[in-house]
This record gives sequence, C-alpha cells and structure tokens, in this order.
Amino acid sequence: MMVSPSIYNACQEASVPTVQTLHNYRLLCPSATFFRNNRVCEDCRSHGLWRGIWHGCYRSSRAQTSAVALMLAIHRWRRTWASAVDRFVALSRFSRQKFVEAGMPAAKISVKPNFLFTDPGCRAGRGEYALFVGRLSPEKGVLTLLEAWRRLRVDIPFQIAGDGPELELLQTKLMEMRLPHVRFLGQLPHEEVIAALKGARWLIVTSQLYENFPMTIVEAFACGVPVIASQLGAMLEIIEDGRDSISSLAMPATLLRKSNGLGLTPRRWPRWAAQPEPSTRLSTPPSGTTRC
Repeated sequence: MMVSPSIYNACQEASVPTVQTLHNYRLLCPSATFFRNNRVCEDCRSHGLWRGIWHGCYRSSRAQTSAVALMLAIHRWRRTWASAVDRFVALSRFSRQKFVEAGMPAAKISVKPNFLFTDPGCRAGRGEYALFVGRLSPEKGVLTLLEAWRRLRVDIPFQIAGDGPELELLQTKLMEMRLPHVRFLGQLPHEEVIAALKGARWLIVTSQLYENFPMTIVEAFACGVPVIASQLGAMLEIIEDGRDSISSLAMPATLLRKSNGLGLTPRRWPRWAAQPEPSTRLSTPPSGTTRC
C-alpha cells in the first residue's frame, strides 16, 4: 500500500514530527527496487524518472508508472522530502548513500539496522541442509541456486521456503534437472521459518537486487546459522566474508568456488557434517540480536 506524501503537510499543521523509514527505494525509483530486466537498474536515479516511464517499471505499465513518477516529481519540486520530513531512517549505510547521491539531505538520514525484539535461541546442532527463505521471484535468484546445485553433482539437501510467481517455473526446472534432494516447503508461518533455520547448516541469500537489510539474515545470525549471500548492496556491510559467513556473486560458478570453504564440493561433501563452520558474529550486531 502506498501512502500519499500529503500526510506530511497534515503532520506539520498539527506540529507532529515526521519520521519515515526508507524500507525501499520508492522515492528514487517508481518500482522501488532499482531492478529491471533481471539486473540492477539505477536509470531513474542517474538520468531521470522518465526512464522508468519509458520502461513501464511500476506494475509493467507506463500509465501507472507515469502516475507514480508525476507524484515523485511534484514533491521533489516542492522539496517535500527536505522540508516536511524531520528524520529519515535508512536500514544500512549503503541505502543511505544511495539517497544522499540522489540529492536527499544527508543530515536528515540516520542509519538504524533491522533487529529482533525477541531472541529465537541458538540451534542445537550443526544443521542438516542448506536453506533459502523468501519470495520466489526473478530478483531473488532461485534459478541461480538450482543451477549451482545441479553442477555440484552430489546429493546435498537443499530446502526452499516461500511462494511467489516463479514457483511453477522453478518446480518445472527442478524436475528437468532431476534434483531429488531439493525440496519446496511452500509459504511457512514465522515460527516454522525459525524452526527451519535452526535445522539448517547454512542460509543462502542470492538476491540479484539491492536488499536493504533482510530479516532472514538477522534471524539466521541470531540462530547461529552462517549465510552464503550475494556480494551486492547492503549485504557487503552486513556480512564479513569468511567471518560471519561467505559472500558470493549470484552466479553458479562463483557459488561453487566459494562453497569450497564450507565443504560443499564432491570431494569434501562426505566430511561436511564434521567440519567447522564460519563464526556467526557480526562486527556491530544489530540492536536486540544476540550471538550464539
């Protein structure tokens, strides 16, 4: 749901301070994602909102994208973001920098990462499978994961939790690749996601767009589960390669090379359960998140 910026003026008239969390890039990009045609796209930030209109980035519609772009253009001209909002909260330094580069007032943008209100507790063992949790859509890179698993040529258990527009395509690809050790769990309630995390050896996040601060990574660290993630956007600052987990470009070949350190190769897989794993500590833990 989108809320009109007119609410800022109402708050000002009532002398109510306004704090807005920047959960996505809507103020810079009509689609809010900086993602188009299966790749990162910052055309609207660097060249103007007309690029998004031309490509029909919002809901694949030029008409609907025009409405969003017009709203953004009007409020940029009125300097709404600079004058009517008292404080913006970005979820990462990477996200903050993108907004600053786009001309938003740096002095008004603070960084506060996502965090957990309650400690889910640490997993009891080392975990028995790799796990993906998220929306099954092109920007999440699940096809990349299936291709990487096909190239491993060993039966490494891999579970996929989530639903989305790519589910049918992914299920078809799975049958074509003949990967009986890969299992779709469907959309899970939050408590079952935590249970799945506690049973996992690793969480894998191969998003191909700029994630802000994925809660699944926070929850994985809180449960003591290492993360294999795309070397992209905020995940570069959330994860320290080889310490918190292993970061990787979202490409099958690179995933395979990086996997050597976690015992995923055919030569080392028989001994994977006995191998040590990377520390799950963060250099600066998000507030409210404990470490195992």
